[in-house]
Amino acid sequence: MLISKSMINHFTRSFSDEDTVICYADSQTLSGASNKAILVMDHSTLHILFLNVTLSKVIE
Repeated sequence: MLISKSMINHFTRSFSDEDTVICYADSQTLSGASNKAILVMDHSTLHILFLNVTLSKVIE
């Protein structure tokens, strides 16, 4: 599955505001829920959204 900017915006819509920074990351662990993640950060909160690529859903 190709991870596009519009897909990232769709998944992070409920977490983001004007002070939010959104990053895409590849996990380096073999025992994680997924090997792809979206980080949603502001000054006080970090949300890590793991992407399950085979099932096309987000695991928070």
